[in-house]
Amino acid sequence: MAVRNHCDGTGVEIPDDTPVTGMHGKQYSDDARPIAEAYLRELDEIHSEAAIAFQAKIIALRDKFRPQLKELPDDPS
Repeated sequence: MAVRNHCDGTGVEIPDDTPVTGMHGKQYSDDARPIAEAYLRELDEIHSEAAIAFQAKIIALRDKFRPQLKELPDDPS
């Protein structure tokens, strides 16, 4: 039985040895791959921004409660 491989972004037929893009094993045509890679770069930027903001809020929260407790619940033992 013949199997055809299709681009996850456009549905066009692509070679079986098309590189995988992203952590979920998606395969994109040569035309669609740069778009998928741009998406992943922007997604990574959003993730980094959120992580930085999250860390800043954690620091502020710990600074707020540190004077009240010798050890915070998430302090390593």
